[in-house]
Amino acid sequence: MEQRGVFGAACVYYELACCLCNNGRWQEALLEVEKLKKLPRTKPLGVTFTGMIISSMNGGHIRDCISIFEHFKDRCAVDIGIVNTMLNVYGKNDMFSKAKELFEETKRIKSGSNDRLNGFCSSLNPDGFTYRTMLEASASALQWEYFEYVYREMALSGYLLDQSKAASLLIKASRAGKWYLLEHAFDTTLEAGEIPHLSVFNELICQSIIQRNYGQVVIIVKAMAYAPFQVNETQWTALFERNRDKISRESLEELLQTLKNSDLPMEATVSNLSRSLFFLCRYENWEDISSQVDLQANGKSTTFVGINDRRGNADSEMFGFTNSESDGGKEAKLFTSLEELDLDMMASDESDDDLDDKCSDHTEYGNLDIGEVELNDPTGIVIGTRVSNLPSADEILESWKQSRKRDGIFFPFQFGRK
Repeated sequence: MEQRGVFGAACVYYELACCLCNNGRWQEALLEVEKLKKLPRTKPLGVTFTGMIISSMNGGHIRDCISIFEHFKDRCAVDIGIVNTMLNVYGKNDMFSKAKELFEETKRIKSGSNDRLNGFCSSLNPDGFTYRTMLEASASALQWEYFEYVYREMALSGYLLDQSKAASLLIKASRAGKWYLLEHAFDTTLEAGEIPHLSVFNELICQSIIQRNYGQVVIIVKAMAYAPFQVNETQWTALFERNRDKISRESLEELLQTLKNSDLPMEATVSNLSRSLFFLCRYENWEDISSQVDLQANGKSTTFVGINDRRGNADSEMFGFTNSESDGGKEAKLFTSLEELDLDMMASDESDDDLDDKCSDHTEYGNLDIGEVELNDPTGIVIGTRVSNLPSADEILESWKQSRKRDGIFFPFQFGRK
């Protein structure tokens, strides 16, 4: 084409360069970039190199990604877009040390005074994607101390973690001992007027039960009662069964007693939790419970319904689901009090299948419009404000700021610990 005197637009050379990189021919792609540089273009050259790195990664040529980045860094000022891309490359390919090095260098540039350092421009500022990508890299490498450091830096910089994309990261961190980060994310989400994912509610409830903080469970359950999703009895039972290595039968009995003595809204989620606890406390060991959970699952159809939408693009822990009996199902009967539930469950001589028929509920997403929820309800729970009796998110942020000043800007933790 060029031999005939016909030259393409900049986008033609860009696409050709990306195709070459995808096939492991990044050095040949640089020749196309040189041609592109001579033509009018609407986007910075960094966008071209970012696309080349992504194409190399998609083609499985990880070393080429590093080579392209080093080539670009020696010739141009690095922007946050290409940094984020390289953090993603490192994080997804077990190169945590390189991701950490790049992230820390980016942080130093942000706080530095030099106009240009090692190819990085002085205006380089980490954004929300920077922090989330580094959190993913830390979680993948099981570097939970560094995960906490990155999360704190993110919060201090004013960024919120998108729970629709990163709730699983917080849950993994919680199970690794960083449950207080999940609590902070939970509070900030409510303070922003949003509803946390069901998986976040579930994890906080489990952690509170493990710590025997049943009052905290009551607070969380009250918030769940007015969320735009419902949790049925089978869901509750399965949650406790999955955590049977951490939650004892004694803890469930103590929680049930606390719920009976608490002023709770009689919404389906709350009633179903009580039913599940009654069901679990009838058995002496978890093996009996597991077999009954399997029996409950037989003969029912399970329909998954997304919490925030119906697209179904999240993992199973982030979905509400409804159970309907094979014969068509019946709507759940909400008891007027936990005492009535107690009498009904204990006095019943029906088989487990009949009892399950009676206790099953048929819920659908959208049954409760969040716009119709009264913000100041009689229980004292206000959707959009913090529901924890722990320090507020702002108070936690302030303590982190003081800790960062005391321990140093960049390395407040011993990152080398494993």
